[in-house]
Amino acid sequence: MRRYCGAGSGASHLVTGHGVEHSRLEEELAAFTGRERALLFSTGYMANLAVITTLAGRGETVLLDRLSHASLIDGGLLSGARFKRYAHADAAAAESALAADAETAAVVATDGVFSMDGDVGLLIRLLALARRTAHGW
Repeated sequence: MRRYCGAGSGASHLVTGHGVEHSRLEEELAAFTGRERALLFSTGYMANLAVITTLAGRGETVLLDRLSHASLIDGGLLSGARFKRYAHADAAAAESALAADAETAAVVATDGVFSMDGDVGLLIRLLALARRTAHGW
């Protein structure tokens, strides 16, 4: 079967299959980010499920903001890990929750921008917190 590209409507590889264009984009993204490989997902929802269920498992903890998107919540639940949530946009609450589960924490995740109210996630603060916890700083 011949694949056509160019003018006209297109779709994600979920709809049209993983084509040459998708492979090329993955290769270019990997080169751009200096990584060996890159992987495209058809939706952000699927990406969140894949990442969280890959990084966390039974006996570990997933820590999320109370107002996290459903895809992050579903990823936490599907991972089989213990699932904990902290008060919305509260870095102190996140720090307390992480400190309580520092030995088992596998994932700390939040939205970049919360879709329901437009709040910006505490990305930089959570990154610093996760690094301090992981490295004992």
